[in-house]
Amino acid sequence: MSEFASNFKREKQIPHFYEWETDRPIFQHARVRYALRADMCSRWEDTSGALYVSTLQEKPSQRHERTWEYLIDNASDLEQILKRVLLKYHLYAFRLFIRELEQLGDSTFDSPVEWAVSWSSIRDELSWEGDQAVDAFFELCAVHLLEDGDDATSDVEFGFSTSWDEEHGIQIIMRRDEIMDDGGLEYLLGGM
Repeated sequence: MSEFASNFKREKQIPHFYEWETDRPIFQHARVRYALRADMCSRWEDTSGALYVSTLQEKPSQRHERTWEYLIDNASDLEQILKRVLLKYHLYAFRLFIRELEQLGDSTFDSPVEWAVSWSSIRDELSWEGDQAVDAFFELCAVHLLEDGDDATSDVEFGFSTSWDEEHGIQIIMRRDEIMDDGGLEYLLGGM
């Protein structure tokens, strides 16, 4: 068994599911730091949650290992590709937030929740429509090494948590440096 494969532990509750907790090779500094709602905004504490790498159906294979090595070797390029997709989603959600805020009016409000802040108090904290916003609204929390792929590597599903969709997050599937599935973002955003 390779060193890579030995990192994975079998989940007792789910047969054929192997997981490895590790550091992030991409999006190392990205953490969900803000939640924006027209009636209440908040700053989130900087968490340093782990990245979970997993496989289904089989133990980690040499193909999975080649996929991981490809991810490591091309981390910067892959992060930029993923950031472009996430930025489009963020801009869509941010513009909806601004539209809703304009309809309600940007006023300070009294909230019974002590962590709530007004939009006006955080408006100047970062560039809300640039790459910096991706690092403040998305956190890579899972990498699933899939069974599909080409002869050399498997497809990879990147799972991101985000305050724009706290319940579902966003999943993006890539084959090497090509987006295979963006979880419906292209449909939602009217083409990318």
